[in-house]
Amino acid sequence: MGFEPHQDLWAAAGHLEPLQGPSAIRFGKDGKPFYVEGPYDDAARNLRTLERSVGKDNFSFEMSVPLSLLDIA
Repeated sequence: MGFEPHQDLWAAAGHLEPLQGPSAIRFGKDGKPFYVEGPYDDAARNLRTLERSVGKDNFSFEMSVPLSLLDIA
């Protein structure tokens, strides 16, 4: 997808068995990669990375919006 693994992956790698055959674990949503913005993410950079790696319309995303920007009474 164009992202580097989290730095903690290498510390846990010794506890993981090698993948043999297809994995039962599925990622994404509706058959597409799905990005959920985290509190320390550079969302614009991550969206550009996804656009480069899988194409503009080939992923979904969820981003947070400050409540102060919403027009709710």
